[in-house]
Amino acid sequence: MVYNPDDVPKQIEEIEKAIDDLDAQITELSKQGADVSAAISKLETARNDLSAADSHKSDVATATKELVSASAALVEAEKEMVNAALVKTKSNLDAIEQNIANLNAKGWNDNRVILLSTSKQTAQNLYNTAKSAYDASTSSVSAATRSQSIEALNNSVSTLETSNTLWEEAQKSPLDAVGPYAMYIVIGVVAVIVILGVILVIRRRNDSDWDELG
Repeated sequence: MVYNPDDVPKQIEEIEKAIDDLDAQITELSKQGADVSAAISKLETARNDLSAADSHKSDVATATKELVSASAALVEAEKEMVNAALVKTKSNLDAIEQNIANLNAKGWNDNRVILLSTSKQTAQNLYNTAKSAYDASTSSVSAATRSQSIEALNNSVSTLETSNTLWEEAQKSPLDAVGPYAMYIVIGVVAVIVILGVILVIRRRNDSDWDELG
């Protein structure tokens, strides 16, 4: 094989930029709670191989082999990053589903919960699309799959925050202590108050009539 020494510095620069870009995305995923340890490990391998290639620039054949190794590790790091995003998204979707079930069990089925269910389905659709593309990938993941996985995670994170807020509100509600039959209990209490009020009015009228006859 014939190696072009002029290609080595350019390849080093391109791979270094790709590593930095992926590192930034991995950092963002970490902030969203994704377990990116596998991706970080692969990325470190890519960095080490790139550093070795840079040290052997004068030996073009060796440097090129190390660049190939760095590129392969970079591809693996990207796959691990996408997988981490999908795993965290699935976890978020499960938590959202549980919050919705809890809200419904307590009789919370207003427009906010309906909207939450719609948002959850949107996140689910994004996840399904990204997961299918990831499962169909072989040696590497496409830029589209990478973007879809991140979009799915971001959507699930915001939806989970909304569902957590609603669930916390439901738990703080004074009606929460009486469970899913709270509405019926409230209606019963109101009915008793109305009846007592009617009885009191009738008694006052009767007392007034007796006073007039007295």
